[in-house]
Amino acid sequence: ILYASARDVTGKIQLEQQLRKQAIRDELTGIYNRHHLDSIILREMDRADRFNKPISIILFDLDHFKRVNDTYGHQVGDDILRGISQIVEKTIRESDILFRIGGEEFLILLPETSMAGAMILAEKVRIVLEQHIHPTVGGQTISLGVSERMKGESFRYLFKRADLALYQAKLGGRNQTIASEAETLLPMAYVVLNAGKEWETGDQLIDRQHQE
Repeated sequence: ILYASARDVTGKIQLEQQLRKQAIRDELTGIYNRHHLDSIILREMDRADRFNKPISIILFDLDHFKRVNDTYGHQVGDDILRGISQIVEKTIRESDILFRIGGEEFLILLPETSMAGAMILAEKVRIVLEQHIHPTVGGQTISLGVSERMKGESFRYLFKRADLALYQAKLGGRNQTIASEAETLLPMAYVVLNAGKEWETGDQLIDRQHQE
């Protein structure tokens, strides 16, 4: 009975570990997914604030990837995505975290890294991928947008600035890295909202949602 019980517990633990891994890993590439990014980004930004350290992101996607899928098929496209994920993981630093956030779009989170450091790493990634030759497709380039978090900035705006920089890289001819100009790209305002007692309905659930 004791042996059977121990075996059941071990099996349960292994199943829980497998499910946890599936929840945070991209099924195709094996790297972290958008769900895991959402689960850790606030913690990473809080840590940067607490120790007064910079934090940056690199957003990149594959150039003309639809053409690859249309020409060679989705199986080759999947091979490209897996290969690029492996190359980028080997190129970035141990402290950096790579995510696939959808389709051919990826994000690298760079704790304790300023814009200058993020641009150096982004260019390193771009050059390594540009020089890599896939046996079927040949070369596959990427375009990148980089942003460093401003003081008090939400992840939503940090991401938007990187996304706009990436868009500019695409417009500029692709296969290049563009840095977000923090003060000029997006207008920002800080507003404090407080829910007044006179707005309460008496329903605890509704009132708590209003407070949030």
